[in-house]
This record gives sequence, structure tokens and C-alpha cells, in this order.
Amino acid sequence: MPSTFRWNPLDGCQDPATAIRRADAFAFSVNQAGVEDASFWSSKASDYLRGYFHAAALAGLDMRHVARWVTGAGATEAEDILNNIADHGQQWAAQLAELRGDANKTAQTIRMTMSRALAFLADPALAAAVMPEPGQSLDLEAFLHQAGTLYLIAESRGEDSPVAPLFACLASEIHYTAALAGSQMPGGRLDPPLLMALDEVTQICPVPVPSWLADSGGRGIQIITVAHGEAQLRSRWGSDGARIIMDTSGAKIWLSGISDAAALEAASVLCGTAAVREHGQDYHTRHRVITPDMIRQLPPGYALVVRGGQSPVVARLSICWKDSLYRHARHRETPDHVRASSRVRAVRQRRTRRDPALPLHRQRRARRCVLPLG
Repeated sequence: MPSTFRWNPLDGCQDPATAIRRADAFAFSVNQAGVEDASFWSSKASDYLRGYFHAAALAGLDMRHVARWVTGAGATEAEDILNNIADHGQQWAAQLAELRGDANKTAQTIRMTMSRALAFLADPALAAAVMPEPGQSLDLEAFLHQAGTLYLIAESRGEDSPVAPLFACLASEIHYTAALAGSQMPGGRLDPPLLMALDEVTQICPVPVPSWLADSGGRGIQIITVAHGEAQLRSRWGSDGARIIMDTSGAKIWLSGISDAAALEAASVLCGTAAVREHGQDYHTRHRVITPDMIRQLPPGYALVVRGGQSPVVARLSICWKDSLYRHARHRETPDHVRASSRVRAVRQRRTRRDPALPLHRQRRARRCVLPLG
């Protein structure tokens, strides 16, 4: 499926605050698992990326120039652009000059982090996606106003995806724009609300979920976080971050087949106990509502749901493409000639299944029939 995505991360980076926000999104989305002082390297990478983003936006350049500066080519170009700006410009230029200092090992580590954040530019199709023609770039405010739908689809390679920093930056900008627009509406909530369904969030779109969940619900932004288990959350945001996600998620859903004993035990304890009188006893004893092995052995298509202070339930999960609303919308969007053809095929199959002994001449007549479109 060809991509229709077009968005320039440098749009608006003439504003220092925007450059800082987007540099943070790129730098902190790089997976630093196993790296000592990972937060330090991400912070330093963000300090330099913000200067490159700001300089490129002011000079009307694109992301290819940023990638070239990150490698060390044309090292003084961004500094020269920033030195011509009063106030913060000279300070940011001095920060960039640090990369040309004597601490070669430190500079190389920081450049490696920045290079990983911009690795997607090596793919020509992805590079073209962040260099749109005038008027083709995604308008985030119009997108939210029109209640549009945006799909970010990528393939993970190992622990993360090369396009993860770009997705994280775009998702962060959408979240920021939605929160800002909602704060200016009656009640301080976005209307219509925004749903951010973040599947494979630790690998495909590693946004700061722990901080988002704290107040997004009150701003009209609903966040669905999907991961394979708490271990995956801990690998990205640490033990405290994973705990924050579990504590601030209003509804928690566990699917069948979970093999993490700690996660199963936590879900079982969260469901609590109930007083039960067993056969032959004249007193009640308390037992768990659902045991860890019962959660693991849930049938396919069922899930354990715990929402707020409500009692836990085992719910049957419906398949979206079998929903009547989805099928009705799909029917309306299907061209008439395709719809007629599918209806004829469906009728032909139904007639054959209903009466396998139908005479041959009647089967042929049924295949020649055409249904009205009314």
C-alpha cells in the first residue's frame, strides 16, 4: 500500500519552543536499553538537535541538511545561522560548537544517538515523506478539527523500528496540538475528542506514555496503550514508568495466553476475593475471584477487564469487521459495480449451499441472474 504521509518536522521550528519539543521527541524515542547513563545521552542529543532544527527552519533547509550536520559535515553552517540571531541564537551556536571539542568519545556517542534518531532518512520513500511540496504537509489543526483518522504503520526490527523517532515526534505534536486546542474550548476539553490507539507503543511509537496518562483524559484525549506485557513496558520506561502506566490506566484488559507469572498474579490479586460456602460446610471461606491459571487459559476471543472501581468481568471481544456499523459503512463506500458483483456471487453461493441437489438447468439460470441495486 503506497504511503500518503507527508509532514515536515521542521515546519514551525522557527519558534525555539517548537524546536525544543520536537528535538526532545526525536532524541528520547531512541532505544537506549543497556546503555549506561542513557538519559544523559538522550538529553545531550536533544540539546544539539534543537539547534540543528532551529537553524534549518530559519534558513529554509530540509531534513537532509540536518542529517548532514549530525554526521559532522558542514559543522559550522548551523552555527553561522544561529550566530546571526540575537538572544538564544548565540547560546545555541555555542552548544553546537561543543561537538567540535576535544572530548571525541563523548561527541561520537552523542552523534550516534542523533544518527539513530534520523536513520529513517536513509530510506528514500521515508525521506520524501518528510520533505513535502508546498501545501502537501499534514495540517495538524485541520486534522483535529475535521476529526480525521491517521494510521501510522511500521515494521519493528529488533527492539525498535527505524521510523519510531519520526512517529513519536508526529504523535507528540498531535497530542500537544490537541491539548492546546482543548484548553481553549468550553470546559477545557477537546471536542470532538481524540483517540490515540498506540499498539506496539514500545517499538513503533515510543511516546512518553507515563506522563501523558496523568491528565490526557481530562483534556478530551483518550489513550489506549497496547503492549505484550509489563516487562515490555519496563524495558522502555523502567519499573516506575511501567507502574505509572498500570496505575493511571482507567481500564485494564488482559487477553488469553499470557505467560508472565508476575502479570498473571497481579491481575488475579487486583480482581480480589469473594466469600464462598463450599458444599458440606456451614461457613463461608474467601477465594480468589479468578486465579492466575484461569486468566492464562481464557478462551480465544475473551479477555479479563478491570475498569476503575468496578467488579472485574470476563468479556467477549467482538471482531470489528463483523460489526453491523462497519459493514454498513463498508457497503456505502464500495463502488456500485463491485457491490453488484459481490451480491451476485453471494446469492449464487447461498443458493448452491441451500440446495445441492438443484437441477443443473436451474443452477445455470441462477448464475445468470442479476440483482437490482435498490
